[in-house]
Amino acid sequence: MKTESSMRKWKMKFLLLMCAFGCLGPVVRGISLPTAVIVWARAVISAGSLLLFLLISRKKDREQFRSFLLPMLASGVFLAVDWIGLFASYRYTTIATSTLCYYITPVIVLLGAALFLKERLTARKTLCIAIAFFGMVLVSGVAENGLPELAEIKGVLLALLGALGYATVILINKKYPDGDPLMRTFVQLCTAALIMTAYTVKTADLSSFTLSVKDVVLLLVLGVLMTAVAYIAYFFLVVRIPSSSVAFFSYADPVVAVLISVFVLGEPFSLPALIGGVMILGAAMASELPGDAPDQEAAA
Repeated sequence: MKTESSMRKWKMKFLLLMCAFGCLGPVVRGISLPTAVIVWARAVISAGSLLLFLLISRKKDREQFRSFLLPMLASGVFLAVDWIGLFASYRYTTIATSTLCYYITPVIVLLGAALFLKERLTARKTLCIAIAFFGMVLVSGVAENGLPELAEIKGVLLALLGALGYATVILINKKYPDGDPLMRTFVQLCTAALIMTAYTVKTADLSSFTLSVKDVVLLLVLGVLMTAVAYIAYFFLVVRIPSSSVAFFSYADPVVAVLISVFVLGEPFSLPALIGGVMILGAAMASELPGDAPDQEAAA
């Protein structure tokens, strides 16, 4: 039974987790490898660390494993689509444009949850998601720099493909919430790792790169802490809170990323971006204020 107190705790933990995801930028930037190789290493290290956790500390439950195997395999495929789409889009368009397109994800999640999971979508939450999205437009910088030219349309489509993959991962996990979070995460990350391995072998020459001690340490932080451990928490929480909360709190990721880029990396920050950040956080808080009836989620 989901009590009001436990729901608040789950929402707060999910918000903190999304803030942690916003810290990926400095870690990735510190690794002197191409993006495709970093994403591949992230998938392989995270899957390997989960396998180690399972071998050391978990007992096997074959019946339960079979019950969620196919949905989690499908989710792992879309997780790879998410990663490949987003990172490939950076090659064809600006990071700002990619970010804007990618963060259409919460809108897709809300619409998908209403259509396929029969979750209730109130007028207030619809308005808040619209405000948050326009805030994301300002944060991304597209409002100042303009829309992409026709030559960048491939990057836009790839970012939208990544957004669709991410949204599908969320919806599949909400549709099939049963099973141990560690096992569920392991299946999804292993599937993504296999696909990323094939993608990287085809698109990058792994023999041409050298690893420094710094690269190894940051890759371990990225793969173990910021992917394996973080995704266990993510898949545990995403099935326990309403899709509307997942959608709104997901915007904490880019907001934190922007704050880090300004105050840690020293990148420029504009007034529209500040206004956009306020809009996003304000909309997220307004969406969680008392007033609406409790969110209804489809029975499993």
